[in-house]
Amino acid sequence: MKWIKWYSITCICILTVVAFYMFIIPSKIKTIDTSSAYSFIEKKVPSSAVYQGYKKNPVNGTTTIYYSYNNSTHIVRLSHPEDYSREINWNKVSNIRFD
Repeated sequence: MKWIKWYSITCICILTVVAFYMFIIPSKIKTIDTSSAYSFIEKKVPSSAVYQGYKKNPVNGTTTIYYSYNNSTHIVRLSHPEDYSREINWNKVSNIRFD
């Protein structure tokens, strides 16, 4: 019976520590400035690619950039994080996806 008591106490302690790290210490999303993201994209996109425009989607917080290269359209999607007020922060980028 003693081992059940100590096993329970150990599990409770471990779960308390895990809960502390999950709930108390917030996980931060790594973001970069939008201007830095554009500079990164310009380095990755071939120099002969032609910029076709962009479209902001305020519903899901993405910016889609269109390039044409080798007679096809290439898409780059930038995901923008939300602020604490649930507003989309268009000055920060949390994810860049090349399609």
